[in-house]
Amino acid sequence: LNGRNEQGVSELITDVNALVYNGSLTPKYYGGRANNFNYKNFNLRILTTYKLGYVFRNRNVFDYYDVRFGLNGGHIHEDFDKRWQNPGDENNTTIPRLPTGPNDFKIGYTYYASANQFIDDASNIRLKQIALGYNLNSEALQAIGIKQFELGFQIDNLAVLTFNKWNVDPESMYYKTPASYTFNIKANF
Repeated sequence: LNGRNEQGVSELITDVNALVYNGSLTPKYYGGRANNFNYKNFNLRILTTYKLGYVFRNRNVFDYYDVRFGLNGGHIHEDFDKRWQNPGDENNTTIPRLPTGPNDFKIGYTYYASANQFIDDASNIRLKQIALGYNLNSEALQAIGIKQFELGFQIDNLAVLTFNKWNVDPESMYYKTPASYTFNIKANF
């Protein structure tokens, strides 16, 4: 079957020259920028971070193991219908057939899930935090012993700009990191 075994996958790879370098898992460039703006009693802080020049492996792929053992919670991955189902399908898909035996899924799925088709740019820019505060400095507050009183509102994990073909966050592929909202009260006595 064109150099493939009965499971539709190549035999074990033993030649080190078959390995392909796809990039670093560590960002080449990273950092952040915090901007603080003040106007009268208002203050605004905006924090952005970036990580550039590295790759990640998207692990959100069709997992035969999860299907076989019912670990997928009843959800079928979008690639399920694109799997190899009939002779000749190997010319149209890279997704192995559904395993039939207990060890059947190991080789085919491992090669499939570890293939370089699931490696892409992990670079990202994040709007990590926006914080808005209002300082209530008044003589009435100082008269009762409060030197500073500030009310604030903060949003964390507001947005992420990615550069990969799946438009997924490389730091949280399976579940989007939710934004969190915080109301703050700060007082100095």
